Amino acid sequence: MKTIRIGGVPEHYNLPFYQANQEQPFIDAGYKLEFSIYSTGTGAMLNDLKDSYLDMAILLTEGIITDQHAGNTANIVAHYVKSPLIWGVHKHVANPFQLKNGVTSDTKFAISRLKSGSHLMAYLYAQKFGVALDDEQFEIVNNMNGAAAALEINQADLFLWEKFTTKPLVDQGVFERVDVCPTPWEPFVVVANPDISAEHASFITLLIEWLQKRTQSLKSNAESTVGEISDRFHLKKEDAAEWLKNVEWDVKPVHSKSEFEHVEQILIDLNIIQPDHIAV
Repeated sequence: MKTIRIGGVPEHYNLPFYQANQEQPFIDAGYKLEFSIYSTGTGAMLNDLKDSYLDMAILLTEGIITDQHAGNTANIVAHYVKSPLIWGVHKHVANPFQLKNGVTSDTKFAISRLKSGSHLMAYLYAQKFGVALDDEQFEIVNNMNGAAAALEINQADLFLWEKFTTKPLVDQGVFERVDVCPTPWEPFVVVANPDISAEHASFITLLIEWLQKRTQSLKSNAESTVGEISDRFHLKKEDAAEWLKNVEWDVKPVHSKSEFEHVEQILIDLNIIQPDHIAV
């Protein structure tokens, strides 16, 4: 029996992996799936992929492409979510920051880790105001609770995170959502280390086929899916229903690095990566 260790953020997008971890649908094929939850996001998973603590991960597209340029040899093996990720732009309710003054060279962003989505999306959001961020404008806070603490004492001004995941903190009066920033690309992909891609390609095929069926089932059985999302991720049912209505899973294998050239070009334009060759 081969154990495949997969990492993912604790968000509603990854409900199929929570279910697979419970159901273990690949046992008969000789594979046990071990799903690990990463509240610290893509940056932490990238590190654990490089250290071979993880075999696979569900990552933000911009995160893996950026890290591939820095030498990460993991491969994007499947598309996962097609619909844009809507990043909420948050301030702490006690923080005096006012968005009407815009993002400036003095604005500080709380981020979970370097190369995380909260880090990379800050560059895209600042571009909206004509600002090119530098390294001193970031405060590493690890997760949402760390961001809330940092923003409350003015160590940072803004924090970008998926808007439904932060909704409970908005409802509690901790965060104020001052804006949103949709991704101009498909947000989530499935990534595998080279040895898994080479030696266990059959598992990747089985996983893709299972995810295709399961995600279709989740959309078709909206009432039960909304209930599980609400219970598991502590969302109000109306928020879970709104999210499910708009999300598009689109699970399919990746055949060429050209499928992500548009994402790479945006990251180049933001000066996050340099224009050189990567292997998807």
